Parts: sequence; C-alpha cells; structure tokens
Amino acid sequence: ARGTNLMRKFLITLTMILLPACAMADGKDDIQGVLDQWLASYAVGDAAGVAGLYTEDTIILLPDGSRMEGRAAVQAFQEESMAADITYDNIDLVDFGMDRDLAWSTGVFLAKVPLEGGDIFEAAGTYAIVWRKDADGAWRIHMDTWNDAAGEE
Repeated sequence: ARGTNLMRKFLITLTMILLPACAMADGKDDIQGVLDQWLASYAVGDAAGVAGLYTEDTIILLPDGSRMEGRAAVQAFQEESMAADITYDNIDLVDFGMDRDLAWSTGVFLAKVPLEGGDIFEAAGTYAIVWRKDADGAWRIHMDTWNDAAGEE
C-alpha cells in the first residue's frame, strides 16, 4: 500500500510538471500557425484576413511612436501596405512564453519596400507581440510593436 501511494504521488507530480510544458509546446505551435496564416493572407492581398488575426481591441505601437487601435485600423493599415507593394519574406518566432490565455513572442522579420526609382529597401527588424486567446479559442494578436533594425534609408 505504501508503494502504491508513493507511485501515485510520483505520477501526480510528473503530470503537474509535464502538462504545462505540453500546453506551452501546443501554444507555440498555435502561435506559429497564426504567424504563417498572417504571411499567407498578406501574400494574397487579403487585408481583412490579416486583420481577423488581431483582437477587436488590439493596440499597435508603430515604430514612429504613434499608436493604432482596433481591428478596422489594422485592416486599413494593411490595405495601405499592400497597395504600396510591401512584401514580407519571413516572420520568424524566436522567443515564446504563455500563461493561460495570454502569450508573448518575439522574433525577426524581413520586409521589402519598393522605393521611387525601382530600388528595394530591405527592412529587417524585430517584433514583440502579446497574444490573447479569444472566447472562440483562437489566439489573436492583442498588442504588437516592431522596429526596423536596418535604420532609415
């Protein structure tokens, strides 16, 4: 009986250790899936699809110090970016953490911005995102900010 109780305590402890790690791995895969969906939607010019990956009350802190709020503002911003023929080669997730219905990630991106005269400016930078799991169970971008590590042209 003593051995059975000890084994039960061991299994409970092991489960308590492994379950959060499994949830974290699943959450990271989910977040990477949203980033992949962001790239795919953007690549086909679907600004509404990109905006749908943000919470309704999203907050975007732009590199110039301005602030944008709400999904409709995100859609308008993405429409302008797409109209300017800005493209994204990648958005890579580097760091990730989560606690229940909130997660955070940092990473790197590479965008190509057409300039007058036909030149292309490569904007390589970093980002930080706060994610929130919405009532429908989907992870969405709740707060986003990025910078251009290449600096100004």
